[in-house]
Amino acid sequence: MRAKGELDGGGVVATRMSNLGLERSLAAYGINVAYAEVGDRFVYEKMLETGYLLGGESSGHIIFRKYATTGDGVLTALKIMELMMQSKCPLSVLVEGYRPLPQVKRAVRVRDKEVISTDRVLEAKAQAEEALKGGRVLLRASGTEPVIRILTEGEDGAACAQAADLLERAVRAAEDF
Repeated sequence: MRAKGELDGGGVVATRMSNLGLERSLAAYGINVAYAEVGDRFVYEKMLETGYLLGGESSGHIIFRKYATTGDGVLTALKIMELMMQSKCPLSVLVEGYRPLPQVKRAVRVRDKEVISTDRVLEAKAQAEEALKGGRVLLRASGTEPVIRILTEGEDGAACAQAADLLERAVRAAEDF
């Protein structure tokens, strides 16, 4: 899309849950990534704010703002097929530059989503961030369920799993406090 001048603003919108490997891969091509909260609505709002025509979520909801205001699987499939036909390359070749980082995602059921801001959970988050050495920790209360969502990401998958375990234990312990 950038090569054909169809990537207005020179970037794309992703959510905070998107893999950091996406940003790194796109940066190699001079494409910026703007981050939105999770949800089509927030992705679309950020697209309007930035002027970007392409955005989406790691769940697969891709928005082509020129054609739609929400994610559309059929449109996404058609656009990918169009790209494959124009480039005469299989999808495996088109995604060669993308190297996702290991991620661990958890959803911890809670009675009170405010548990996310307790000292115990915040301390565990700081410990997890330190253990991941440049990786990423994301804690957020679900907007649709009584759960705290945990995402850990970094170069070392085992370290991500350990950090997620630490956070899950802290959330559960804070709930029982």
